[in-house]
Amino acid sequence: MSTAELKRQLIDKIESIEDDNILAEIYRVLEISQADSDVFELTSIMRSALNEGLEDVKNGRVISNDQANKEIDEWLSK
Repeated sequence: MSTAELKRQLIDKIESIEDDNILAEIYRVLEISQADSDVFELTSIMRSALNEGLEDVKNGRVISNDQANKEIDEWLSK
């Protein structure tokens, strides 16, 4: 089945639906699908922070998750 044929069949089915709840659910699913395909654009600040983090990893400036959690706990207890 071609894409055009599938679209036509979906449109025909949707046009025959009288239940508002079903139509609302179809719309919700289509909105979710559209949101998933949107491209997330990084701001220049985000891009800079990401590049800084990648440089940190490349240069060995990292700590383990356990160590990070320990430091956070110590900081929160102050």
